[in-house]
Amino acid sequence: MKKLFALLLALTLTVTSLVACNKNDDTETKDPVIRIGYMQGPTGMGMAKLINDNGGKAGNEKYQFVKYENVNDAQSALLAGKIDMACVPTNNAAVMYNKNNAPWQVLALNCLNSLYVLTKDGTTVSSIDDLEGKTIYTISAGTPKVILEHILAEKNINATISTSALIGNETKALAQPSDLASAIIAGAVDIALVPEPVATAAPLQAAAKGNTYTTALDLSDVWDGIAMGCIVANKDFVANNKDTVDAFLAEYKASIEFMSNKANLDTAAQYIVDAEVLGAVGPAKKSLTNLGNAIAYVDGDEMKSILVEFYNNIGVGLTGGKLPDDNFYYKK
Repeated sequence: MKKLFALLLALTLTVTSLVACNKNDDTETKDPVIRIGYMQGPTGMGMAKLINDNGGKAGNEKYQFVKYENVNDAQSALLAGKIDMACVPTNNAAVMYNKNNAPWQVLALNCLNSLYVLTKDGTTVSSIDDLEGKTIYTISAGTPKVILEHILAEKNINATISTSALIGNETKALAQPSDLASAIIAGAVDIALVPEPVATAAPLQAAAKGNTYTTALDLSDVWDGIAMGCIVANKDFVANNKDTVDAFLAEYKASIEFMSNKANLDTAAQYIVDAEVLGAVGPAKKSLTNLGNAIAYVDGDEMKSILVEFYNNIGVGLTGGKLPDDNFYYKK
């Protein structure tokens, strides 16, 4: 009888233990899948290796990747809760924060300067001072025009900035990068301030039409306070998943460092094409070469310091009417 009781007791303990284990397994909290939005161009380039290492565009159990055609679509998706993070221009990040009751934070910078002065064959510009008395064509939307105005004022250079160009017999507005690209391809402007990837793609297409353009100036050589791209995240998602977010940032930093390393140029260019950040390996390699150290990861206090200075210089008109407060800046 004692042996039977001991056997029953052992079986009971075993079953209880198995039930407890199963219960723990069922209630174990898993890290959430992070849904990340990105776009073509420099803000998306640093993400390319991370995308490659995590299932490609299809994603995996950690990340889902969504490519958007423009920043408005990415912003709308973030607002609607369709994604948790997005790579966006820094001025758009501030506008979103100031106009939507602070639902997100900026996690890190991913692109510093991505603006370049191109000159048509026959026009010589070798320093910022050579812009004295010249007309520089650029886009009206976003930060390029304001950044150029800031630099010209700081250097006391008298130059004309135009956001329209005569293309053929028609004067056309240069509202978006694609408009400026069309003007360059047509050979309609002598000096242009353009962002990547237009700085790479437009001269290649212009050359096919007999119009030669070269990169005359990298604006980072003139002003090292330019900060063009960042990654933002839903504020509640960050607060509820801090360890997951920090682990992502470590992987994201490693991805950016790989992409910006010249020794990895060929592989990095292929990653960019695979992620559909740019369409071909040749232009991707040239764009990465042009950008140099501009594809960079910066977070924490250094990120905040850079952005505060940048926002002050571009003015509240491009940041949603005011400067973001301290809650805008994420810190590990």
